[in-house]
Amino acid sequence: MKHIYAKANRLREWLGWFAHMYPVSCYICGELFDPFCFQAGNADDGLTLHHKEHDRTKNEANDVAPVHRGCHRSYHYNWEKHKKDIRTAKAIELFGPTRTEME
Repeated sequence: MKHIYAKANRLREWLGWFAHMYPVSCYICGELFDPFCFQAGNADDGLTLHHKEHDRTKNEANDVAPVHRGCHRSYHYNWEKHKKDIRTAKAIELFGPTRTEME
C-alpha cells in the first residue's frame, strides 16, 4: 500500500510543477490554480475535470476542462436547479399551472 501512496505523492508533485510552469485557470471561475495545493499531505487538492457537454463518456481533451471542486459542485447544483425550472416551465406551458402554483 505504501507503494501506491508514493506514486500518488509523485503525481501531486508533478501536477504542482506543471501548474507552476504552465498556469492553468478554472474553466468556470477563471482563477488560476494554486500550484501549492498539490503538495503531499494536502487532502483536498481542489481540482477535478468538468465534462463540457455533460457527457461522461466523452473524455477527449477538448471535451473536458480543469475546474475547482467548489466551482464544479456549485455549477452542477445550479445546473440541476435550472433543468428543473425548464421542465416545470415546459409542463406549465403544456398543461397549465398546477393547483399549488395557482394559490
